[in-house]
Amino acid sequence: MRTAWLDLHDLDVAPQVLSAHLDELLRTSDRVPQYIFIDGLEGLGHTPAAAVLARHIDASERTGWPDVRWLLAARRRPRLPLARWRADGQLLEWSATDLALDTATSSALLVRAAGRPLSATELSVALRWAEGWPTGLRLLGHGLSTPSANDPTDQCPVALAQYFDEEVCASLDHELRAWLPALGALSRFTAPLCDAVTGRSDSQELIARFHGAGGFVTPLDTAGRSWRLHPLFAAFAARQLGIESGRHAQVHRRASCWFQVQSQVNEALDHAERSGDAGFLAETLDRCWDTVNREGNFSRMIRLAQTLSKAQLERQPMLTLWQALYLTVERRFEQAERLLDQVERDLVRHVSASEETGALHYTLAHRRLSLALFRDDFPACERHSEQLKALGPSPDPYLLGLAQLAEVAIGRHRWRLLGCEAPAFAAQALFMDLGHRPGLVWHACLVGPVLMQRGQVNGAAVHYRRAVAEAAALPCGDPANELVSMPLSLLAEAQLEQGDLDAARETFARAMVSLRAIGPLDASAALLIGRARLACHDGDAATAQMMLDRAQALAQARGFERLRWMVLNERVRIRLSSGDVKGAHAAAVEGGLPEAEGALMAQPDAPLAREAQALARARLWLSIGKPALALRLARSWVQFGIQQGSVSTAVRAGLLCAQALLDVGESRAAQRAATHALTQAGDGGMVFTFVEATAAVQALLLAAEDVAPISLRIRLQSLLGSKAEERVLYDSPTEALNSREAEVLRQVAGGLLYKEIGTRLGLTEGSVKWYMQQVYSKLGVRRRLAAVERGRTLGYL
Repeated sequence: MRTAWLDLHDLDVAPQVLSAHLDELLRTSDRVPQYIFIDGLEGLGHTPAAAVLARHIDASERTGWPDVRWLLAARRRPRLPLARWRADGQLLEWSATDLALDTATSSALLVRAAGRPLSATELSVALRWAEGWPTGLRLLGHGLSTPSANDPTDQCPVALAQYFDEEVCASLDHELRAWLPALGALSRFTAPLCDAVTGRSDSQELIARFHGAGGFVTPLDTAGRSWRLHPLFAAFAARQLGIESGRHAQVHRRASCWFQVQSQVNEALDHAERSGDAGFLAETLDRCWDTVNREGNFSRMIRLAQTLSKAQLERQPMLTLWQALYLTVERRFEQAERLLDQVERDLVRHVSASEETGALHYTLAHRRLSLALFRDDFPACERHSEQLKALGPSPDPYLLGLAQLAEVAIGRHRWRLLGCEAPAFAAQALFMDLGHRPGLVWHACLVGPVLMQRGQVNGAAVHYRRAVAEAAALPCGDPANELVSMPLSLLAEAQLEQGDLDAARETFARAMVSLRAIGPLDASAALLIGRARLACHDGDAATAQMMLDRAQALAQARGFERLRWMVLNERVRIRLSSGDVKGAHAAAVEGGLPEAEGALMAQPDAPLAREAQALARARLWLSIGKPALALRLARSWVQFGIQQGSVSTAVRAGLLCAQALLDVGESRAAQRAATHALTQAGDGGMVFTFVEATAAVQALLLAAEDVAPISLRIRLQSLLGSKAEERVLYDSPTEALNSREAEVLRQVAGGLLYKEIGTRLGLTEGSVKWYMQQVYSKLGVRRRLAAVERGRTLGYL
């Protein structure tokens, strides 16, 4: 088909002139099929020329030129009867988006325009910013004709800037040209925002005029309330704004203030940072800190605060205190302490009794408390907690809630577990009233370990799941977000203890996405030691060792003594379970594990770390044939755990008591100890602790499973196996078989029935059965086959 092109940009669009051109095109077609392309229709508007064009199109369709196809191009909707043509089925429409080039074609055009191969980075940046616009791609490619011509991040090279200046802005009136550069500071904008940054009140009209003039602006909603510039034109406008001395900073300051009023703090901080005005950034940070705290965006605030000078921070002491809190959360303790010392010195120099100074003193004391808490330094925690109480209740409910959570942590450390309930409930109520999601996450991560210690594993898991949901709902929430990782780590530990190993594996994997450890050490201990326990159960010794090494490195780097002893206890347990007695004792010596019984006994003022020390030492004593020592130590912790409401302590120590009793030949007392441990655990969700017991103690547990709640019984049967009769009750017999018992066992091994054995040995059938019960008891089995296997192992057969 023939093609005719009529460009109205450079023509006089008087009706008679346009009509003459169109008549000539139609006459010369001689009824040969052709396309007639009309470009630049936006200049017609509601003029008579538009009516002339519409009449010619209608006439060609009705009377005589059925093979003519009209192609109409305009930067805005032309004033033609499009609705009627659409209804008659005569109209096909393409938008700029429809005409955008696809990735492959765009890439080819870029490379051709550049005249050289482009790197993946250059292609990616150019494609993202051109959005398939052919002219933009060609000019970008021209700007990248040599590797050093333009940085790929410079989205508006000279060639593009000249194009926008000559082809777009030159046709605009002076008012629009003066108004446009401010839009370069805005990724998206509305008329009120434009009014704020330009100081005008007619931006809605100006946006409409610019859009009507074919400007590079796109509506983001059908109502035309929200808009954005094409990325390349936005870069051009930003370039123009940067040229105007002083206006760049002013526009960003105004945008920041507007976003603050709209409670859009991330955008407010973006503009405050881009303004280049450090003083304004400091003021904005001070105003926005609490709101950003609610969003859990720690790292960004610290980064921005660290760009400020010491003089600016001195003028904003509360800003410094916020920064210290987040450095504490990220375990950058030395930096946080230096900031707190700085604020304290400034407060000493500027003594006053104003309300603001009182708030600073209270906040400073709270930050000291938080630092001690995250360092796991509970003597210091108690000192700073008393100091806070002396200062009176905080008017800030967020600080008050955090102080109550510190009371929970202190109560747990001092074994006052029942006393943790009141501050835990009070803190939760405050954070819920505030709608403070990060506060609720911290609450779960500090209250959950208390519930775990009380044996309420199921309750802790509920708290952790809620915390994961709260953290994920934050604006900065994503799988790698450390505020999500913290409750995930604790949830994985709870799932492991519940015996839901598949769920624990999945949750551990999710938690491991974020390698940045934040918060109190319980989350890190749950992640690293819990993962090591699971790996040991799965027979993956390498992973278990790696996790414990990482935990040890963290303990050394941050001075976490409690974590160090937890790691040592787990190393000892794992090595003993694999039969490496020598390695377990070497680890204890290297770690400096106390040997004196008196230093390990349970006492009201014992720190949490002492429990790990005592359990490790009791295991080591059992491994070298000192069950009496292990029994005394373990019993002291069973009684202490019961008194303090620490069910996990009573259960773990109770299982060691059962093993020690087996080793001293007290099988019935051992059975009672195992049964008591099951009773203590109840239906709170403790399962995996029993799975980690020795095979002898596991058999005792299965023998006593009838006393356990149905949920615990099902989990134990699933994880330990239901064939209790095939389990060996203890690692060595409590008493040697006498000659008659050994002879009866040999006859049983020969496959004889009790009646046949009685005939051979001159015994009644009942006597043979009685002797076999003695064999079962001494060998720790419950069936003939198991007795024969055990007897063969011990040399009786």
